[in-house]
Amino acid sequence: MMAKMENSTRVKFYDLIRYLDLNDIPKGVQFNILPVLPSDPKPEPLTETPFPFENITIGNDNNGNYFIRFSTFQDERDEKNWNLKWASTFYFRKLIEIDTDDTINVFELDKNGFQIIYVQFNHPKTKEVEDAVNKSISELKSLLKKVELELSGLSDLFNAIDIWKNNTYQ
Repeated sequence: MMAKMENSTRVKFYDLIRYLDLNDIPKGVQFNILPVLPSDPKPEPLTETPFPFENITIGNDNNGNYFIRFSTFQDERDEKNWNLKWASTFYFRKLIEIDTDDTINVFELDKNGFQIIYVQFNHPKTKEVEDAVNKSISELKSLLKKVELELSGLSDLFNAIDIWKNNTYQ
C-alpha cells in the first residue's frame, strides 16, 4: 500500500508543474522527473521519452534560460558488460556529432566513473512546461532518428538518391 501511495505522489508531481509558465520558474531552479526505485513505473512524461533516456530535468539556469534536459548514464566501471558499453559509447559519440541548431545542446560528463549523456533543449518561446516537454520529446525522437540513420548508413544512401534525383530530373 505504501509503494502505491508513493507512486501516485510522484506521478502527481508532474501534474503540479505541467501548466506552470516557464517564466515563473526562478533562476537556478530545476525539477527532476525520474523513477526513484528501479521497480517503480515510469512517471509521466518519461513514459513518452525514447530509450535510452531515463531522466527529464525542467529548469531555469542561472542566466534565466529555460530548458528541458534528457539524460542517461552508463557505469564505466562495469567490466562485465563491455560490449554494451562499447555500443552505447559508439551511439552517443554519433549523437554528439549530429549537427543541431543552437537550441539543442548534446554533451557528456564523467562523474566518479559514470558517463552521463545530456541532450538539452532551450525553449525561450514556449510558455508552459507541458508544451516545452512535449516539443522536446518530439525533437529528441527526431534527433535519435537521425542518429540511427547515420549509424545504419542509410543517410548516405538517401543523400546519394537526392543527388541523383537533382541531377537527372533537371
